[in-house]
Amino acid sequence: MPRACPVVLAAPVVAGLALLAAIVVSERASLGWLAQPDPRFNLAEAAGIGRAAPVVERIRRGADPNGVYSVRRGLIRTDEDLMLTPLEAAVMSGELEIVRLLEANGAQRDGRLTARLVELAAARRADDVVEYLRSAR
Repeated sequence: MPRACPVVLAAPVVAGLALLAAIVVSERASLGWLAQPDPRFNLAEAAGIGRAAPVVERIRRGADPNGVYSVRRGLIRTDEDLMLTPLEAAVMSGELEIVRLLEANGAQRDGRLTARLVELAAARRADDVVEYLRSAR
């Protein structure tokens, strides 16, 4: 009896696994599991830990991107509870993309706030955030 080529034998297995992976990804995407907001975090906390989907979802549902929120100790490299705006939380964590996202969704800053944000970013050695804040005035 002739021997079958290993590639020929493996092809149906690989195709089956690819189909299964596509079904799983499609199912999860249709459920929106990646974009589900985490109810444990408010807007500033979500911004501080770099979670883009919850940031957008909270703003879409009416959270104020310029509001001040309680941020629990340990979430953004601090040993104490803080009251921060989402921009301050994102800057303190060095989350440049979240800073941009917040500004694109209504977060505003004047010269005084920008100076404070630059200080916070510099203290955390978030050079990319410092550069962005200085250039995007």
